[in-house]
Amino acid sequence: MFQFYITNCYLDLHYGLKSNTILFILPVPKCEYIALICINFSLQITNGSRIEVSETGTSLTFVPGLLVGGRVEQECPPERCVGYYLEPLLALGPFCKAPLHATLTGVTNNQADPSVDLIRASILPVLKRFLLGKFVM
Repeated sequence: MFQFYITNCYLDLHYGLKSNTILFILPVPKCEYIALICINFSLQITNGSRIEVSETGTSLTFVPGLLVGGRVEQECPPERCVGYYLEPLLALGPFCKAPLHATLTGVTNNQADPSVDLIRASILPVLKRFLLGKFVM
């Protein structure tokens, strides 16, 4: 769910994310690392994003920057499928100034997240029609 909060921050021009309770966004302690990876992705493809976490770790403020694109390389932890991290990148990629090249390694399918094959068969054809097949491979 956290990756969708981050994606919405970029797609809505006057929206920032402020949460007074990280426990709402990150209900399981292991998810903290997963949220940091989502934040890391957003920092790698943007310029000017700002993220502030309180000293106690109970408050998070996120202000999105410009989507510039570029290269993203990440080893995804086995708790979540690669599709979990790929979905927000696919949503933000068409709006980046430069092409977005993502190399994600890790588990390709599990019960909770969409598999890479499902994304390739469902989301990529829609993006090809939306972008006229120019940038989607």
